[in-house]
Amino acid sequence: MFTCLTSPVALLDIEVYEATGTVCADTGASQSLGGELMFKFLRNRGQKFSEFHLAMCLADDQQSTSLVQKVTVPITVGLRTFQIDLIFLPHAKGYRTLLGVDFLRTSGIVMDMRNNFWYFGDKPSFRIPFSKDVPLPVDDSPVEINSSSCPTNSIPSEIPLHSNTVDETETNDLHLREEGQALNIEERNDLMVLLIMKVKMKEHLRKEIDNLLAHNIIEECESPYAAPVVLVPKSNGTVRLCIDYRKLNAITIPGKYPLPLMDVLLHDAKSTAFMSTLDLKSGYHQVEVNPADQDKTAFVCPFGTFRYKRMPFGLRNAPATFQRLMDQFRNGLPNVNILVYLDDIVVLSETEKCKFVCSRVKYLGLWITPKGIEVDQDKTAPIQNIPSPRNLKQLQSFLQTCSWYRKFIPNFSDIARPLCNLSKKSTAWKWSEIEQQAFQTLKQCLITPPILRQVDPKKPFIIRTDTSSYALGAVLLQGESPTDEQPVEYASRLLSSAEKKNYSTTEREALAVVWALNKFRGYIEGAEITVASDHQPLKWLMNLTSPTGRLALSMGTSNTILQSED
Repeated sequence: MFTCLTSPVALLDIEVYEATGTVCADTGASQSLGGELMFKFLRNRGQKFSEFHLAMCLADDQQSTSLVQKVTVPITVGLRTFQIDLIFLPHAKGYRTLLGVDFLRTSGIVMDMRNNFWYFGDKPSFRIPFSKDVPLPVDDSPVEINSSSCPTNSIPSEIPLHSNTVDETETNDLHLREEGQALNIEERNDLMVLLIMKVKMKEHLRKEIDNLLAHNIIEECESPYAAPVVLVPKSNGTVRLCIDYRKLNAITIPGKYPLPLMDVLLHDAKSTAFMSTLDLKSGYHQVEVNPADQDKTAFVCPFGTFRYKRMPFGLRNAPATFQRLMDQFRNGLPNVNILVYLDDIVVLSETEKCKFVCSRVKYLGLWITPKGIEVDQDKTAPIQNIPSPRNLKQLQSFLQTCSWYRKFIPNFSDIARPLCNLSKKSTAWKWSEIEQQAFQTLKQCLITPPILRQVDPKKPFIIRTDTSSYALGAVLLQGESPTDEQPVEYASRLLSSAEKKNYSTTEREALAVVWALNKFRGYIEGAEITVASDHQPLKWLMNLTSPTGRLALSMGTSNTILQSED
């Protein structure tokens, strides 16, 4: 009754409760009419419908009054959301939802049928083409829409994967659960989202499924597990097929194998004239899933139920499993300098994704060069355009971004102190000139951050420390002479309340030295270290024969030389 199969038609892509689909804009309908798929989707997510009698004038000019169902839903189109009343007529058999004049008037949408696009009346230059028309299945038996067919408190125990044009009593083999086993609400909602997936996304999904089947990575199955699919767009226009394994991960015992720390990997990156990178192709899919566990990886989509024979993305222990295998591979090459973080490797090898004989490579968001480690300016440039934070959430986001680069920023903690204090939940929001100055200083530091040199174990280390009333700062350097010194890493931290209150100036200076030695221990263990400080009393501290109290703190290594600077 209410299908739009003629061409051309005004089809719009919409989103309702995170489900996407295509609807028909109908200027001949005074009210928006919900289609069969929309009705099933709303009914099965527990939406409440109201009933009332509606007088209608049909296409044959006949008038009638019918008991109809109505529901108000948020419809998003073109990044704008509108609350729209959808009417569901009795005995309706149209699959597609029609958005009538009431929707067009509320949204302000203007349709250009001659040129096949639409736009919002207040933004005529922002033109969006109509979606492509795709025939929808129609059967001759109407769908009864009445109070008994749209319960709000009871939900069917199972929903067939295919459209209800197939008799449910004849499709037990299509169900996601065995006979008599209930399917919970969340899983059923996932299925209804798939039923109204965008046509273009379905095409991408079909290609991905066919490719995985052809390479024996997945196979069709009947499984008591059923995770929904998620399609993530990639920069090259294709999509990545991901599975939402949150429910499976919630009952999975976590593995204990650690992923490598970025700082450790960068520390192990030795300076070389040329470097090469390798990004493994479909690395996870090289790992076989235990046959006894393959059913647990099952997922559902409009094309059936499938399970993985090889390890998919999204499993809780997948990263640890893959890292363990890669570490075993690396350990078999003891004389090769190789850095491994999952499938991201710095090594010489042969695949189409390799880069050979590079004078600089990007690794973990940083540039490794013969001179040292540099910040990727493509990453930091957008930070310069960030406006001043207006609330706590925006401030916390900015601080998290800057903290990732703190090893490149001298005295980071001291600079960021006003912002850190304001980010505390117990502090009332007040953005003053002090906070603005700290905000601008941090952004300025990221415009031209220093190059951090890679460690040369044959060269001596120098540590310079500094303190203020609020923070400790330190820098680890290497160089043959003062003019040759280059930073390896910057570090800083705020003083605790007790340290600010109880520590004298000399004690804070000593604390800075001890803290810096511990902070940089991974670099300096067993090496000759010179600690340079402009605080003369520290020289006296090194000469104490029996220090007591806080002054008795260890200087961390017997190879430490304290050097006073005027």
